[in-house]
Amino acid sequence: VYTPKMVSIGPYHKKNPQLGPMEKYKLLYLRRFLQRKEGLDVKSCITYLEHLKEEALKCYDDIEDLDTDGSHEFCKMLLFDGCFVVEFIRECCGIHPEVENKIININHNYIFRDLMLLENQLSFFVLDKLHDMAKQDDELPLETLVNKVFTFFVNWPKMTLESFGKIECNAKNINHLLHVVHIFSCHGNPMKNLEDCSTSPAVMPNATELFEAGVSYAKVRN
Repeated sequence: VYTPKMVSIGPYHKKNPQLGPMEKYKLLYLRRFLQRKEGLDVKSCITYLEHLKEEALKCYDDIEDLDTDGSHEFCKMLLFDGCFVVEFIRECCGIHPEVENKIININHNYIFRDLMLLENQLSFFVLDKLHDMAKQDDELPLETLVNKVFTFFVNWPKMTLESFGKIECNAKNINHLLHVVHIFSCHGNPMKNLEDCSTSPAVMPNATELFEAGVSYAKVRN
């Protein structure tokens, strides 16, 4: 319910060694993010995020100060994790350089599942600021891209831009990605969603979860 299986977003599961393999993808997404606009580099992004740090820290309970030695670790986390989320959403919307392939080719359902966990969130205003820093003038706002991407995963009715605009959903009143899903779910047809829930993409439990649920294992020959 709370623990991500593939990727850590935010401070709570940052030190989970099982999520280490995804860190290389964060670097690849960060590189793509910085290449999208001239003049963007890690130092300037960290400096910008320093202005958001205090407000972002208020969104978490019981985390130690990562920046006691002046290493900007908290802001580095905001940048690495935030760029991962923003670029992953853009990639799922087909907004990436035509000459490049998708960075992540594994089943996206696993990533979507992790991005919906309450303990695996970044403040939406951080994601929105990062998106604004690198997007072109004619690109859609982040909350619109989230609506487009998560329509299939959470099985809410697909909305037009016109119907989307009637919902009070903008960066100023959104807490995080899970909150976006809640807002749109409340505007869907709950009975229809219940009827169609069997078609929602499933995520396979891992071996530990299956074992705890009573599944037993045995070796097979050949």
